[in-house]
Amino acid sequence: MSIAYIFIYRMIRSGGTENLMLKLALKIRQRSNAEVRCACEECSDEFHRLFDGCNIPVDEIAWENYEEYCKAVAVGKEIRIITFEWDTFICFFRSKRKCKKTLLYAVHPECIKGQELIEEANKYHKDLRIYEKEAVASFIDRMANSTHMLVMDEIVQKGTEKFFNRTFNLRILRICVDLADDWDVMQEQIHRRFAGKVLFTAARAEFPFKGYILGLLKWMRTFDNEAIVLKIVSYGDAYDEIKNEWRNLPKKIKKAQSQILCDG
Repeated sequence: MSIAYIFIYRMIRSGGTENLMLKLALKIRQRSNAEVRCACEECSDEFHRLFDGCNIPVDEIAWENYEEYCKAVAVGKEIRIITFEWDTFICFFRSKRKCKKTLLYAVHPECIKGQELIEEANKYHKDLRIYEKEAVASFIDRMANSTHMLVMDEIVQKGTEKFFNRTFNLRILRICVDLADDWDVMQEQIHRRFAGKVLFTAARAEFPFKGYILGLLKWMRTFDNEAIVLKIVSYGDAYDEIKNEWRNLPKKIKKAQSQILCDG
């Protein structure tokens, strides 16, 4: 029987999770003959073009029709579902008889903790009888031990364990970056791409998850090269932390070498 992987992410717009989904889909297809496709309620034109350019179908499906959609794709195939959202995982885990494997890949600290887990578990999976925080923790423990859940890094792992006040066997699957085979070639590429003398980053202000923004500002204190300019585009609840870190930079650096472009 052939295998089909379905990535399910309800709103494909623009961001790190969408790019990760595309990279994982391409890796799966490179390493196997499996069919790979994505399902969502809504997809931006930008990501439609990206996925179409890689010959990965994106199907826009209403939430209430997801299960019927998976049944249709499953004809003559073994279905494996990969999602990044708790509610989607719960919904499809209860349909595991139709799916060989349902995997939750948690890439954000809030993904598998919080009151919303209890609410979603009750809404989509009443037969699990998940009504209390401890019951959610027991369910996560079972899913982690059966490899139905993976986390991106220690931030997600420790955040989940801190919330539930217990340890889990959550396996870490790190996001890897493909580097040039030849180190000298890679160094030359980096040097050439920085010829413009501008270091640019754009991310929401959410810490410690996006802590590298503050790290860049602190790095500017020690970087004695006026030819390099750091530009930051950011927004969010912790935006003031970025602004305060920028204000605390020496005047010489603040004036010539760093700039906060906008507050969304």
